[in-house]
Amino acid sequence: MKYLITGCAGFLGSNIAEYLLKQSDNKIIGIDNYLNGKREFVEALSRNQNFDFFELDCRNTEELLTLPKPDCIIHLAANSDIAAAMSNPLIDYDLGIATTQAMLEYARRQEVKHFVFSSGSGVYGEKPEATFFEDSFVGKPTSTYGATKLASEALISAYSSMFDIKGTVFRFSNLVGPRQTHGVIHDFLLKLKANQEVLEVLGNGTQYKPYIHVSDALSGIEIALLNQKSMYEVFNVSNNSSTSVTTIAEMVLSELGFSKTEILYEKSDRGWKADIPKYTMSSKKLFDFGWKIRHNSNEAVKMTIQENKNLLFSSVA
Repeated sequence: MKYLITGCAGFLGSNIAEYLLKQSDNKIIGIDNYLNGKREFVEALSRNQNFDFFELDCRNTEELLTLPKPDCIIHLAANSDIAAAMSNPLIDYDLGIATTQAMLEYARRQEVKHFVFSSGSGVYGEKPEATFFEDSFVGKPTSTYGATKLASEALISAYSSMFDIKGTVFRFSNLVGPRQTHGVIHDFLLKLKANQEVLEVLGNGTQYKPYIHVSDALSGIEIALLNQKSMYEVFNVSNNSSTSVTTIAEMVLSELGFSKTEILYEKSDRGWKADIPKYTMSSKKLFDFGWKIRHNSNEAVKMTIQENKNLLFSSVA
């Protein structure tokens, strides 16, 4: 298979590309404009002769049309900093809906017949006592990030119906793993790099969410693609256990050996205004296909701390 991956220089994109390249005969066309991506991630992938990279903005459909035609598009390019929309609400539209529309139009004009999209839990909105299934109500997202993911899903559904493009949407819970570029673990490590005496936490630490290691998510993606029957389908990809922010803070300090660091909490039950402090997602569809999660939420967090601490704390390792 020949895959085109947008956002290839990011956390999820580089991990998916690495995963696919380990399977024989797959070829990857990677695209990124380095707005959020890392050049070192691409440099590592470029050592494989089946990987080709193009530095360009995936909103430029005309430039995309000059690239080799893929069998499948994996569209991951988006705004990775969800809270950034508080100061710039347009960022999610520009890097979310606009990129999806451009890539769908590219798929239509190039007659690419499979479009895979990375969505998230934000489409479900806030309902702390409920478990979200793929057919749960999705009409009230609390963030522009969630809203643009939902709008992108609707566009993919429409293109799938109108132009016979197979659409596969993955709604991920909190993804963690090697080469993390954002998220609570990454933020804690950066804060501790600057100041090892105090760790400031956004919110009161009671936020409680499912964290899934990217290696488990990748096996879920693979099994979904092998078993999808309809032209458009949505899959939750989530752990069935959760971890609190307080637990993550304590685990980070423990793994780094910072026993004297003081943890300072805020009074709010959420990290920022549109944050959803607690949610649960069901991945029963994937489990029914035979998907197995190797790492529970706490284990995924601990692994991620270990995988990323050397990058920021070479002296601590």
